[in-house]
Amino acid sequence: MKKKELDTETAQQALPIKKRLLSLDALRGITVAGMILVNNAGGKVSYAPLQHSAWNGLTLCDLVFPFFLFIMGISTYISLNKFNFNVSLQVVTKILKRTFLILCIGWAIGWFDHVCEGDFLPFVHLRIPGVLQRIALCYCVISFTALFMNHKFIPALTFILLVSYTVILLCMGNGYACDESNILSIIDRQLFGEAHLYQKSPIDPEGFVSTLSAIAHTCIGFSCGKWIIQSHQTENKVLRLFLTGFILMSIGYLLADALPLNKRIWSPTFVLVTCGAASMSLATLMYYIDIRNKQKNGAASSSSSASTPIPLCTERSTCHYDGKYRMESGSLCSHSFRNNRRLPCLSRLRPRFHSVFGGYRLSTIS
Repeated sequence: MKKKELDTETAQQALPIKKRLLSLDALRGITVAGMILVNNAGGKVSYAPLQHSAWNGLTLCDLVFPFFLFIMGISTYISLNKFNFNVSLQVVTKILKRTFLILCIGWAIGWFDHVCEGDFLPFVHLRIPGVLQRIALCYCVISFTALFMNHKFIPALTFILLVSYTVILLCMGNGYACDESNILSIIDRQLFGEAHLYQKSPIDPEGFVSTLSAIAHTCIGFSCGKWIIQSHQTENKVLRLFLTGFILMSIGYLLADALPLNKRIWSPTFVLVTCGAASMSLATLMYYIDIRNKQKNGAASSSSSASTPIPLCTERSTCHYDGKYRMESGSLCSHSFRNNRRLPCLSRLRPRFHSVFGGYRLSTIS
């Protein structure tokens, strides 16, 4: 009897203990904090690094969205790895349900923007593309790619997507022109209609064709997630992530003369540079948090604040009132307006909102 108990205890000790990757939680939390900062920075009177680049170029503000996609790629590998990437009705249903939910949240935010202006049925000019819509599409594509494609071919798929998008930009018509002659603008107008696109620029920053480059972006994050899980030594993970990030950034900047960095069209060099920056940032956090055990309260705080990024940014986009309801179109979070009074109806809805979405994580299948 004692021998059986000892064998059971030994077997339990031999089981691997599942731990959260605190460095990834920290990077997600920092990115959420950056999102809140740049969306409440004061608009046109804010500091230049807190504004998006007008066209070509890269600012601190431009890093927020690509960091989210990179993190989502890593988290998608981690979550699907729990199912050994086996195709099942449960997994497929959860992926489709999550994709549809994120799409609906994105369209609901756009609808609310029109409601604030008094238009309750804006369906003839409701914007179809958007930030959350792009996140949903990238999540759906990388998830099904991970289920049905051999993972060793994903880097090749990433390369093909980036090269194909480069050909579209350079060879099919004015890919870097900030006007309606841009091939991206032409395709978007044909697909969605001009009324359903971003109205502040002739180029929709979340258009259909540029989503190809965003999918490649997510694939790079997915590949980094594979390295993180499959490598047993944390030191090797840090070294590989840092070197990969440095190489990606170097290639991106070397090609920047021919293919300028541009967030509006999600240029291939923008993908390489921002993925490189995200990879190096994660490697740095892994070194300090996972190797040197510097997490203390900071990582725990980042973990809790980053666990529900979509409810956080969605709530912030609907909770300010300045004498008339308004919200910046196409943004996840509203600017802080002068009176900064919270809507009482929304404050009452907050507990109910978090009871529905509070346990929801963008890239984790539970």
